[in-house]
Amino acid sequence: MNKKLIESLVKSGACDDFGPNRAELLTQIDGALAQASAKARDRDAGQASLLDLLGPMEPAAKKSSASARAGGVPDFSLRERLGYEKELLGFYITGHPLDDYAADLAAFQIHTVAQLKDIPEEIDTRVCGLVTKVEIRTTQKDKKPWARVTFEDLTGALEVLVFPDTYAALPRPLDVGEVVVISGSLDRRDDQPKLRAVQVLWLPEAHEQLLRELALHLPLEDWLDPARWAELRELVMDAPGPVKLRLVCSRANGGGERSRVELAPADHYGVAWTSEFKARLEAFLGGAGYELRATTQIARQKRKAWERRG
Repeated sequence: MNKKLIESLVKSGACDDFGPNRAELLTQIDGALAQASAKARDRDAGQASLLDLLGPMEPAAKKSSASARAGGVPDFSLRERLGYEKELLGFYITGHPLDDYAADLAAFQIHTVAQLKDIPEEIDTRVCGLVTKVEIRTTQKDKKPWARVTFEDLTGALEVLVFPDTYAALPRPLDVGEVVVISGSLDRRDDQPKLRAVQVLWLPEAHEQLLRELALHLPLEDWLDPARWAELRELVMDAPGPVKLRLVCSRANGGGERSRVELAPADHYGVAWTSEFKARLEAFLGGAGYELRATTQIARQKRKAWERRG
């Protein structure tokens, strides 16, 4: 078993039971291989050390948590762990890079990738998900750049074609690992459907341009304390913005069912949806007890002058 194989096993999670984290295990590979090589040489030479006479030593994984912390090697980020899993296994096991974006997917997706593959006709749609591959190409005639993008959501993968006009309108290059919202038209001319992109938005731009409402789901039995309502008001007033606030209040009415009513506070309770506000809201609610609502209007390709005249 060589070093590269062991590194792959560690990065894919196959050795998680042998150490505090994958990054620290990687730093221990050289030492472990050197020790194993030395023991193999001693065994071949018919030698044994004093420690060998004491029996097998305790595995590293069984050391105390205090000694495990002594190494102090920080683990890979979730994004790095998932990236290694996808690279080495072809799928994710720790989670999915989109797990933290459930509210965004629900708000911005008109169709999922799986749904698009079952639609026989060419339609305009909008998808939200992860960029997993980018190939930059140029047109043969005038050498304009365009991109062939592999796009993935929680239901599957899809090829997206970002032709020169749309590519030229991008504020920055597309990069693997970014979460984007893509509007375009479905192309069914080949066996595998493709999406011809008309508009590509990164999440901050999508929040700014497409988001319309923030609906908070509030079980009233958890909101009996007036102080909690005051805290919510303060939280909202600290982040004023154009996204309208909606309160979906519910209470149990017997038989396991809940009655619901949706309230629309005054417009001055609108919020600016940012990563900072999201973190504060989720900490306050104790989780993702909210729903994002976006416009259902889809960006469409502008028609050429000769097409409009026709």
